Amino acid sequence: TSTIAKLLREDPIEPSVDKTNHLLVIDEAGMIDLPTMYRLVNHIHPSVRLIFTGDPDQLPPIGCGKVLADIVEAKTVANTMLDIVKRQEGSTGIPEYSKLINQGAMPEQLSTGAIHF
Repeated sequence: TSTIAKLLREDPIEPSVDKTNHLLVIDEAGMIDLPTMYRLVNHIHPSVRLIFTGDPDQLPPIGCGKVLADIVEAKTVANTMLDIVKRQEGSTGIPEYSKLINQGAMPEQLSTGAIHF
């Protein structure tokens, strides 16, 4: 377990005699900007397989580009959509609100005047 920043400070990942299959899993890949992704793919050997996990619909990274969303949208790389929400309870409405907002709709419960403190 490491951060991308730490990985990029270390020696590049190269295949070795005793380990011919290398796999690098990047979590929260939706937060990777274009310059960081460029550095990452140039830091590893072409034989290293990459798995990106993350939500392409979350807020984009602070830096330029939305790499994960673009990869998913391009449909040139195999991807799997996980659609069962485990973090928020169904009773909060958060999963449903998120889907509606991503589709460009405003949930009625969140419209002006519907929120009371």
